[in-house]
This record gives sequence, structure tokens and C-alpha cells, in this order.
Amino acid sequence: MLAFGAPAPMADLKMDDVSGAKYSLQELKKENGLLVIFSCNTCPFVLGWEDQYPRLKAATDEQSIGMVLINSNEKKREGDDSMAEMQAHAKEANYSMPYVIDKNNKLADAFGART
Repeated sequence: MLAFGAPAPMADLKMDDVSGAKYSLQELKKENGLLVIFSCNTCPFVLGWEDQYPRLKAATDEQSIGMVLINSNEKKREGDDSMAEMQAHAKEANYSMPYVIDKNNKLADAFGART
């Protein structure tokens, strides 16, 4: 597992965002770093605390830290975690940070993400 504060692996990997843009972690990083959250539309862990995203976004903005939500859930990519469903979920939840797709969960694997 990646240590807190460690350099992000695959920082130049471009990922599709719900807005239609493509972002890399390097592009989303601000002066004091980047908060990376592996998220999706269906995970019970995520659904139990995603209401904290607005508070986290406000705190990261205040501290000049970027924030990104990364969906690595390939298992449901053709269903509840498709780009269309991600766009609907982001709109419904009023996400104000990028919500990107990690195709083939390459970035999640590089981070050592598990759940």
C-alpha cells in the first residue's frame, strides 16, 4: 500500500472525467498536493460516507490541495458504474471535484487500493 504523502504513481495517466475532460493526477495536484479518493456509485463503503465529500472539498480548497474521485470498479463498468451512471451520480450528489474513470483499475493497483 502506498504510504501517506508518497509520490503518486502513474501521475501522468490521463483519465476520462464526467465533464468530458481528461485529467491526470499531475494536472489536478495543487500547490500542497492532491487528495485521491477511490470511489464509485455502488460500493457500500463509499455510500456510507460520500456525504463528507463537500466538507473535504472545502478543506482541500482552503489548503491549496487538489481533490479527485477515481472510479476503478471495472466489475460494474457496463452497468451501475458506467460513465453515464457516473455522470448522473455526480450531478445528483453535486460533486464539485473531478470524478474520473480508472480503466482496467491500473491506478488503483499501483496505489495498492483494496476497498
